[in-house]
Order: sequence, then C-alpha cells, then structure tokens
Amino acid sequence: AAKDLPGVRELFEQEIPEPPRRTRGEMYKQITPDYYGYRDEDDGVLVKKECIAEKRGIQEALEEHATKKQKLLEERRKKREMNGEEGEEEEEEEDEEQDEDVAAQAAAVVEGMAGGTEEPSEQKKE
Repeated sequence: AAKDLPGVRELFEQEIPEPPRRTRGEMYKQITPDYYGYRDEDDGVLVKKECIAEKRGIQEALEEHATKKQKLLEERRKKREMNGEEGEEEEEEEDEEQDEDVAAQAAAVVEGMAGGTEEPSEQKKE
C-alpha cells in the first residue's frame, strides 16, 4: 500500500544511466585516412575534375590578360594620337607579336593538358 503513495513509486524506480561519453582518444581512434583526404585521388574522379577546373582557370586568365592588354594598347594609342607622337608603332607591333607567341604557348599547354584527364599510369603506357 505504501508503494501507491505519491512520490514513493519514483523512489523505487531505478534511473537509466546516461550512456558514457566518448573520450577524445576514442574519437581519434575512429578517424581514418579518408578524413584527412589521403584517398581522394584513388578513384580518379577528383583528378579529372581538377584538370577540367585548371583548364577553365587558365583559359579565363588568358582571356582576362588579353582584354587588359588590348585596353592598355588602346589607351597608349589614344595618348599618342593626342600628343601627336609617331614612330613607336614598331615597338607596339613587336609587343603584340610577343603576346601572340605567349598566347600560342599557353594554348599549347592547355591543349597538352587535355591528355591529363587520364590516370598517370595510363599515360605512360601509350
């Protein structure tokens, strides 16, 4: 009869213990090399995506450089026309030829990277 009194039943019930907290050492034991990214390149997916992104970045940088160079040359020409200077057109032509050579070399590098989407071991076999 005493068990039915208010508050007594709670005294007889045992509390469920809280699950033990994991220690820092136990958490570190669960960390695998995947956590640090050591196996990211094993399947080759990431390498292909990086290659594509790298090509895109190089192409964007080349286009940005070309537009900036063109604007700079136009500004120089306008200044010369306003000042009435002539004779420096040869230097401009040489600069433009050098820029075209650099652009061609960069394009060749980007084209050469097109083969870089394969695994390095596959490239050596060819």
